[in-house]
Amino acid sequence: MRSRHLYWIPLLLLATLCLVSATIAASPTVSRPRPLHRSLFLSEEPKEPAPEIRVAALTSTTLRFEIPPSPSHTKIGGWEARFEPLLVGGYSVGIVALHELSPKDRVPLTVTLMDGTVLPFTLVPAQETVDTQVDVFLHTESLHALKRALKDEREEKEKLQAELLRHQQEALSTEHALATLILNKALGKGAYKKRQRWTFQEPALATDIDLLLTTGVAPGYVAAVFTITNKSQEQPWTLGEVRLTSNATGQRKPCAVRMHSPSIAPGQTGRVVIVTSLLQEQSGLFLLEVFRENGLRDFALINLTL
Repeated sequence: MRSRHLYWIPLLLLATLCLVSATIAASPTVSRPRPLHRSLFLSEEPKEPAPEIRVAALTSTTLRFEIPPSPSHTKIGGWEARFEPLLVGGYSVGIVALHELSPKDRVPLTVTLMDGTVLPFTLVPAQETVDTQVDVFLHTESLHALKRALKDEREEKEKLQAELLRHQQEALSTEHALATLILNKALGKGAYKKRQRWTFQEPALATDIDLLLTTGVAPGYVAAVFTITNKSQEQPWTLGEVRLTSNATGQRKPCAVRMHSPSIAPGQTGRVVIVTSLLQEQSGLFLLEVFRENGLRDFALINLTL
């Protein structure tokens, strides 16, 4: 893993402590997509294209069926050298790619079930997610298919309810309101002081990071503003998670995150604003990390004192 470090002199302490003695580290290394277990309900329309299965190098992808597949009639058409031999047994087909597929690769996979049903699939390269298990249902009105569809619907409903609750809580948060104002450049110059700036250049990303101490509208808060230019020609940069963690205890400190869009398109520039409250007393060092949606850590501000 390649990392770069820029060390800077501790900031001057004001009446209220601000972020000091930080190190910036960037670690954009090989990206790994998130594993995904999903259900696939096959269409009965004959003209529908073959369903796509997302695969990644040296990652096992399992297709599971309601009827056992035939080992002798399940094959990868013409791409056998790029994959380990298919593992066909019980109700499952196991697939492992030896190398990453290129973005334009489309690998045909034919699965023949023991009752003679022939099912075509297309193996494609994983990007944000990789299919670690796909439960395939042939008949959408079967008992097993209906149970799984109901289960998936409940999980999606719970996810949406949790997302709605999060947005309601954020609507009452000073940190989120301040982050939105900074993101939209709605504050005057006297509302904050720019304490420090870092610039980082990578083949795929160019980033400026400004550290702001709010002084007017909402004193007692600090913001980090990431201005990110996605220099990739193909892949969007998608924000996943921001973590602010105590080095001593490992506990998370709440922070607000705002971005106009969750993704930055190739060749475009976007801003990520992170706001948290300053601590009233000295309480050790913190680590601020910015992750992409696929879990890759791009940036880290190390040894922050709040």
